[in-house]
Amino acid sequence: MQKKLLTPLVGILFLILIFSINEIRTKKVINKVHKEYPSFSIGTRQGSRISRIIYKLNSKMFRDDPNSSYITFVDSTKRRIKTTKEIFSKGYFDDLVRTGDSLSKMPGTDIITIFRIHNGDTVRYSFKLENDQHYPLK
Repeated sequence: MQKKLLTPLVGILFLILIFSINEIRTKKVINKVHKEYPSFSIGTRQGSRISRIIYKLNSKMFRDDPNSSYITFVDSTKRRIKTTKEIFSKGYFDDLVRTGDSLSKMPGTDIITIFRIHNGDTVRYSFKLENDQHYPLK
């Protein structure tokens, strides 16, 4: 009787242990990425050209979000960006922003502006920044 109860109990404890270890590993990776790519704050000033855009770091660990990217600028600054859809065209950040575009963010605002020179014209996209939980930046 006790052996019948003990076997499922050991199995359940083993599953809980595996789940906990996986959860701890995931949190470590996320914390490492968040340190390497800090997000914008209201007080952040940024004005530079984009040298690299990473849309997905690890598809198994991070969900596919078309308004989230990891950006490296020409001056080697790295930032994690989460936005709403583009303010005027309602396009996704991933679809509109390219390497070589200029990004501008002024302190005291939650808006980033992307500038691109295209055939002699300047194209401008504006996005509202969000925090990691997709709430407005405070």
